[in-house]
Parts: sequence; C-alpha cells; structure tokens
Amino acid sequence: MREQQILLVAQRLFASNGYEATGIVDIARAAGVTRPVVYKHFESKEAIYLAVLRHAREDLMIQLSEAITGEGEPMAQIRAAFAMWGSVVPQHSPR
Repeated sequence: MREQQILLVAQRLFASNGYEATGIVDIARAAGVTRPVVYKHFESKEAIYLAVLRHAREDLMIQLSEAITGEGEPMAQIRAAFAMWGSVVPQHSPR
C-alpha cells in the first residue's frame, strides 16, 4: 500500500515537474513519509521512475487491448483504439 502511494505521488510529481526537478525528498514529503520509507521500497529515484513508467505502460496496454477487442467491425475497433490513445496521451504528457 505504501509503495502504491509513493508511486502515485511520484507519477504526479514527475509529470508536473519533470525527472530532474523531482527528488526523493519531494516524493517523500508529498507522500507523507520519510526518506527511509521511500528507500525501503525503492533503491533510487531512477527505480521509482522506472516503476512509474512500467505501471503507465501496463495501464496503456490494458486500455488499448480493451479498445481493440471491443464490439464491432475491425475499423470500428481501430477507431476506438485511436480515440483511447488520443484521450490518454495528453493526460500523461509533460506540461
């Protein structure tokens, strides 16, 4: 549960501030934990970032798979997949 909390906070901070401007202290503070708690779950900022990316990729693949395997003709499924992609990518793009 703590690990998920840290990942969600880190995802938000990386998206809004970027990788370089986000530190372990920032993540810990925003998650309401101490640095040792963060290091208990992740060995480095890079490890957190990679976990955030893996989680985002898994979510994207699930959503894309659901869109493609939906009801209708193949072209309707392709349109649904592109519509899903168009709605997800802007949400996760740096601002």
